[in-house]
Parts: sequence; structure tokens; C-alpha cells
Amino acid sequence: MSWFERHIDRWMEAWALGELTSSQATRLLRHAHTCERCGHLYEQWVRAHRMFESGDVNVPTPAESLARRASGLEAALAAAAPAPVRVRWPALVALLGTMAAAAFGVLLVVGRLTPSNVQEWQPRGVGMPSPSAAMRLFCATPGQPLRELVGPEDTCPPGAKLAFAAGAESPLSHVAVLAYKEVQPDSGGQMVVAEASMEPRPQTVRPPPPEDEGPWRHKGGPFPVGGRPGQEAPLELTIQLPSSPGKKVVVEAAFASGPEAALQDLLAPRAQVKGVMRRQLVLLQEDR
Repeated sequence: MSWFERHIDRWMEAWALGELTSSQATRLLRHAHTCERCGHLYEQWVRAHRMFESGDVNVPTPAESLARRASGLEAALAAAAPAPVRVRWPALVALLGTMAAAAFGVLLVVGRLTPSNVQEWQPRGVGMPSPSAAMRLFCATPGQPLRELVGPEDTCPPGAKLAFAAGAESPLSHVAVLAYKEVQPDSGGQMVVAEASMEPRPQTVRPPPPEDEGPWRHKGGPFPVGGRPGQEAPLELTIQLPSSPGKKVVVEAAFASGPEAALQDLLAPRAQVKGVMRRQLVLLQEDR
């Protein structure tokens, strides 16, 4: 593919069929997002193909899904990395977020919370509605495709990396992430960290992990949230999991209306959280 041409409309079909390399797909998406001429053509092209395939302009076509798999995470992240001054083409922005989420994976979607646990993760305040927020988690293992962790039974190999994508509705604008080993019940039977059911922790202060397990704890952010739920954008964050098989890692994400508020909520006792919390338990695979 030659990149001496200024416009990219002649390469859209090749991109949809997954025939472009990661760097070529990155340049195509960047150009379509910044060029008014090509952005308009891209919008028309996407809508026409989606209507023909499914009758819904919001449902990606099989060709688009193929392009995501072919282009890979590098193209999705590189194309989405520079923050646009102005969003001109909503379908393109939605596709970038979806590409990153499809390639990248570990999220806690609001709809997955059970009704009995929803209150713990809502903003505090009488009559205050809960903005939608989603944190997706992905397991990155060398030599294997990225895999999204969507439930408590999903596992990730020890030493692999976690990758993240996030989306939130206004007024939530930033997210901070904390990962730490799950602490087992103490001698009195009191749970320090909740199980995968997302029940609230009885303690308000999180003690460090036992010394024999090592002080494994990673904090990232705060990061600006670049997409909405369903159109999640990748975070510039990867965390390498501990090398101990059979352990459990807790990942918590605090969404708030500003960077300082997100960081404060992440480290605050649950009763003092003012934003929205999301939580996921990651199981490390046992030795075979």
C-alpha cells in the first residue's frame, strides 16, 4: 500500500477486508478522523455497509470485525492515542473504541452487577443517579491473542500482563486503577477482601498482603476516560501479574469527575467514595 496519496478513500475496502498492516491501518484511521473529506466518505461507507449487513448503523459488519482482528491492538491504540481536538465523525470514534476493546480485554460492565450489590458501587447522595461506567480487563500472554476476562471463572497465566479499557458517562471523566493480591480470612474468620460476588468489605482500611506472599500491589493513573460504556477506549496501562500460580488478584477502578477525585476514591474507605467503583477478581492459573 502506498502512502503518497493524500486521501485514503481508495483503501477503505482493503482496510475492511483486513488486508492492511497494523501501521497502515493506523495511518488510515488517523487520516479519516482528521480529514473532513475522507471522514465524510468513511462515515457514509461505514453506514452503508452496516445497513446492508444488519439494518442497524450501530452494529459492526463482519468485515469490520475481521479488520479489527487483522489490524490488532497496535493499530487501535496508535490511532486512538492522540486526543482529537474535535470529534467530527461519531461512527469512527465508536469504532476506535470498539477496536481497542475487542483487541485488548478486562471490563466490569454495569449490567453484570447483581441488584443486591449495585448500591455499594453507586455515587453517594440521596436521589443521585448512577452514571454508567465500565472497566474492561484483558489477559496478554506472549504468543497468544489477547483475551478478555469477563467472569470470576476466567483465568490468566502467572506472569502474564493485564491490559485495560474504560468508558464512562458524564460527569465521570477520569479513572484510577489498583491491583493487589487477595487477602485470605484472618484467624478470626474476618474477610479483608470480598469474594467474586462483589460483596462490600467489612473493613474500611485495606491491610497489606501477608509477608510470605510479598507486597504485590500496583496503582495506575488517574487516566482520562476517552470513551463511553460500549465504546471503551484503552488505558495507557499494563500490569504484570505475580508469578505465583493459584493466587487471586483484585482489580479495582475508581471513576470520578476529576483526576484527584478518582485517586482519592480509589484509596478511600468505601463509605467515603463519591464516584463509581468497579471491581474484578482475576484468578491465576494453577500449575499443570
